[in-house]
Amino acid sequence: MILTNAKVVLKNRIMSGSVAVHNGRIKHITSDTLANGIDCKGLLVGPGFIDTHCHGGDNKWFFDDPVAAANFHLQNGTTSMLASFWRNAAKGGLTGAVSKVTAAIESAQAPNLIGIHMEGPYIDKEFGSEGGTAHPIDSAEYRAIIKASNGFIKQWTFNPLQKGAAAFAQVCFDKDIKLGICYSKAAPADIAEFAKFGLNIGNHIMCATGKPQTKFAGTIESGSDEYVLSSDHMFAELICDSLGAHVRHENVVIVYRCKGADRTMLVTDYCADGD
Repeated sequence: MILTNAKVVLKNRIMSGSVAVHNGRIKHITSDTLANGIDCKGLLVGPGFIDTHCHGGDNKWFFDDPVAAANFHLQNGTTSMLASFWRNAAKGGLTGAVSKVTAAIESAQAPNLIGIHMEGPYIDKEFGSEGGTAHPIDSAEYRAIIKASNGFIKQWTFNPLQKGAAAFAQVCFDKDIKLGICYSKAAPADIAEFAKFGLNIGNHIMCATGKPQTKFAGTIESGSDEYVLSSDHMFAELICDSLGAHVRHENVVIVYRCKGADRTMLVTDYCADGD
């Protein structure tokens, strides 16, 4: 297949030209207008989006209709994504919701749905747009959730201050589940203890992130945001919405200056209630 008369998105620039694709792979990019191709009429042609933090699509939650939600994003350019579950936001419980998404992935009806992101439930109840009740770390529960996922849980966001966090993190590490920090009052020293378990993601930085009680009056204490920004191995997940509702403009600039493009993960955090 040849796509011609397109604006081709490259790593550092956009150029007018053509793209040749064979067996689903890009084989050639040129600034020439090629014959016998699909005329893109100046539309953008570029890599598909990857969204690691998304709760639904087309006004449907992933726990309601994972195929419809994923296909909505596929039609809008997201070619790889994780279905995210927040706190207890799943009808019938998290294990049932995970099983439902796993079945959708294995059915191949949503080819862009490649895994699951567990955003909780082991997080500080004080954080989040709706708050919640405390949810202790339960070995039987998280092992059942992992079993139900059949290996498709790729990321798990948690609060390292909760009792049982180290044992939980070890299981995630053994299962190659990447850990993220958010919804926590953990200090940098507390978070650093989990680097050996592969914790390297700051979940939607500067949004629902907390700090420990300040040591000195009149100062800003360091919490998970500061740990993410100051640690070279950490990725900063960022909800960069146009209104600045999740992260203010000045903080977006700070994140970019500290982490750069290669360590910043832009995510939608799409919710099915119009958010």
